[in-house]
Amino acid sequence: MAVRVTSQRCSASFITLRRYNGQLAGKDIAQTACEKSAVSKPSTEARQNNRKYDWIGPPDPVSNIRQVHFKVSENEAPHEKRLREERAKVQEWSHRFWKKHNTSFVQLKGEFIKQKLAEKSASRETTVTNITLTPDEMSEFYKKFLDDNYQAHKNYNWEWYKKNISLTWLTLKVNLLNIITRRNKGNK
Repeated sequence: MAVRVTSQRCSASFITLRRYNGQLAGKDIAQTACEKSAVSKPSTEARQNNRKYDWIGPPDPVSNIRQVHFKVSENEAPHEKRLREERAKVQEWSHRFWKKHNTSFVQLKGEFIKQKLAEKSASRETTVTNITLTPDEMSEFYKKFLDDNYQAHKNYNWEWYKKNISLTWLTLKVNLLNIITRRNKGNK
């Protein structure tokens, strides 16, 4: 299922998403959140305790992973708590990997550019201040970086698959237990 998320700018720092018949209604909820935040701003603790939905934050400036603040249900069962905690662990694991990876990428890219620019300026007879690198020259760096990090990317992907299969299994288990619980309450 393709998901289209429309973001809205407002004083609220998170957008909540709600599903209606399988469709996301993020825009309407974001507008409501913006309107409510303009009227009054309850404390952070009060907002976290009264949340009905997960909060999706802006992308982290380094990892580019959107932080999700998972809702805590009022009557959260142990299996629901385990699922929420596992989702948070997977998110944190992914965030740490991409933060480390992207930091390394930016650092190595900067070193490569400095080195290539120094080589270019040394080979010229006159001093030119606006020397730049061509896309072909930058492609050398990108290829080398991908080759050097091939195994790390492969390991990340395998771990990601395993973690998401585990989360899918836990989600199925939680949903089945919730259906059984609702049926048992309905029969009483």
